[in-house]
Amino acid sequence: MTAQDFLFSFQRMLSPKFGAEYSSMLHCVRGAKNFNEGKLKDFQQVGFKATDARTLVIELDNSVPYFLQLICHHSWLPVHPPTILKFGQMEEMHTLWTRPGNLVGNGAFTLESWAVARRIIVRKNPGYWDAANVTLNGVEFRAITDLFAEERAFRGGELHITGTVPPYKIVQLREQKAPFLRLDPYLSCAFIRINTDVKGNEPVRKALADVRVRRALGMSIDRNLIAERVLRAGETPALNMTPPGTGGFKSRPQWSTDLNEARRLLAEAGYPGGQGFPKLEYLLNTSEGSQMAAQAYQEMWRKQLGVEIELRNLDWKVYLRSLHKGEYQIARSAWSGDYNDPNTFLEMFITGNELNQTNWSDPEYDRLIGAAAREIDQTKRYEFFQQAEQRLIEGAPVIPVVFNKNKFLIRPEVQGWYPTLLDQHPLNRVKLVPVKGD
Repeated sequence: MTAQDFLFSFQRMLSPKFGAEYSSMLHCVRGAKNFNEGKLKDFQQVGFKATDARTLVIELDNSVPYFLQLICHHSWLPVHPPTILKFGQMEEMHTLWTRPGNLVGNGAFTLESWAVARRIIVRKNPGYWDAANVTLNGVEFRAITDLFAEERAFRGGELHITGTVPPYKIVQLREQKAPFLRLDPYLSCAFIRINTDVKGNEPVRKALADVRVRRALGMSIDRNLIAERVLRAGETPALNMTPPGTGGFKSRPQWSTDLNEARRLLAEAGYPGGQGFPKLEYLLNTSEGSQMAAQAYQEMWRKQLGVEIELRNLDWKVYLRSLHKGEYQIARSAWSGDYNDPNTFLEMFITGNELNQTNWSDPEYDRLIGAAAREIDQTKRYEFFQQAEQRLIEGAPVIPVVFNKNKFLIRPEVQGWYPTLLDQHPLNRVKLVPVKGD
């Protein structure tokens, strides 16, 4: 691996034709944003340089306090240029370079097999620089959409770790104080995303384009009920977007639950008691937890505002594609931090960010996030974020609901799987240690 491999990878990531979803993660580098947007054609003018095969120089637009965390994100990882070019062009998507036998990486494991929507198997890489300290011989990742089937597989000894836990099981396991249940804290916010410029349905477009309607929807949600009686896994009500403690930040601006004000705003917008309000479609992915929360919102909005909601349940890939294309009205959403800084939760709602997906645009919000990016003094920088949180509440393109917990089952023989705020678990440091009596 050389510095040139990184240059190739960064150019590919920022190529406008490639259209990488996380290209904005590199925008802090001088010229990267302009290159990504097609305003700068010569990649050599972007702030990446390789002074020799082992030295990579990165020039930033301004100070980035969280930069060392940022470059740990997968968008900064190098790819193998000869493999990419063997199976297509640099900017070409969906080529065969990721298939077993083709993929070339530099990690602790190599790809042995990949059965789409079923399982991925990786094996220990003998060529890894620290292979002597990697104790796992391999890892099998299973794609299980049925939470109950996943839980049964765990109890049957087929799985060491689950991805999540059925909500009703969490209640039982918490009461039993089950040692294999983990409810770890991490930086994650569940929220409702609102399309502020719906296409093809003028009554809905008019309603959701009105900030009074959006704020009414947000004010009429009982977040305590969602956390304590619907999800019941230790979640806490989210009255702003950034989880408290993210990089030492805690938002002062907060949403309020105010039914009288919500009804007043809806009436002021021309829909007293919900009269004349168009039926909305709520998009969610296939998940029991998402379904339960959606049904709770549906009942709250019907009962408190007279607003009718129709639930539309989609497969995960179709759901994500609908969000990306803006083909939705309101939708279940969640965001987990990519790094431990408020910017990871707030930057995505600036105008034009590929993760905004609400059609919301606020020049003042953009200015505040930009000012925070340039500010070196943390106190002043966090004050810009405080103002940005206030603008996000006032504009209401998103409605925060709860701060999540990481919910999963884990067998006692799994060692080295520690709680982390970013839910990152390097498998090269995970071990399987037989439990006495097994």
